[in-house]
Amino acid sequence: YGLAEIDSDDEFDPLASIPMGETLAEVLLRQLEALISPDDGLIAEQLVGNLNDRGYLEISTSDIAAHLQVPLERVEYVLSQLHTLEPVGIGARNLRECLLIQLEALSEQAPPHPLAFTLIDQYLERLGRSQFHEIAHKLNVAEYEVQQASLYIRSTLNPFPAHTYQADL
Repeated sequence: YGLAEIDSDDEFDPLASIPMGETLAEVLLRQLEALISPDDGLIAEQLVGNLNDRGYLEISTSDIAAHLQVPLERVEYVLSQLHTLEPVGIGARNLRECLLIQLEALSEQAPPHPLAFTLIDQYLERLGRSQFHEIAHKLNVAEYEVQQASLYIRSTLNPFPAHTYQADL
């Protein structure tokens, strides 16, 4: 029982023995495998591979369908499954869709602010410019209610879902 000889020609890298956490892409693909058929694996890879650093899909589903020569409906289905994964809002094509996905998921647990869906769906740009008075006038509600809904949206939803992912180090 002697000590093992270390070949001096091989460099020892102490960091190589530290387990690295999975990337967001690896986690998403592993989760998608359980939700989709194996035939749709390439679609999942294309969707996940085309997420930007914020978690948004940077390519159209029709481009993916054309590239893989598969029906658009299959790509849309796999994307809908991606939308069910954590972090919520991942795979959205824009800010509006991202926030609506999150709001829908939250509404399964507790009712959201009553104006939240309408503000995100119809008044997102005005909301971003804090045009509360104009929105309130259009919706025929008190400006205070719009401000409260805005506060709810800003404090509850995340515009960049991929930023919430932290790999275990």
